[in-house]
Amino acid sequence: MGTRTAVVTAMAAVLLAAGIANAKKEAWQKRYKQGRLSDQPADNGASHDRIAELERMVGQLTMEKELSKKAAAWAQQPRSEDSSVISGPGSPRSRGGAQ
Repeated sequence: MGTRTAVVTAMAAVLLAAGIANAKKEAWQKRYKQGRLSDQPADNGASHDRIAELERMVGQLTMEKELSKKAAAWAQQPRSEDSSVISGPGSPRSRGGAQ
């Protein structure tokens, strides 16, 4: 058996094992010879749009994470009665109920 015959036989076995029809292989070969076969997927703009959407989401999540960190740090700070929203400085104290 010649080298070419062995290569063709091996290729046929691989195609058969992968479930690829010979016509599909021939179509790929034709596109390759024409320079139209690429290892990169066709970019129809959808991938660019998806990347932009994901970048926006990353930005939003980053801002939310930073805000959460700041809120947690603020909540951990010691408070005094003067810093309370309810009884802050100059706040009139309750005089025994609603008037």
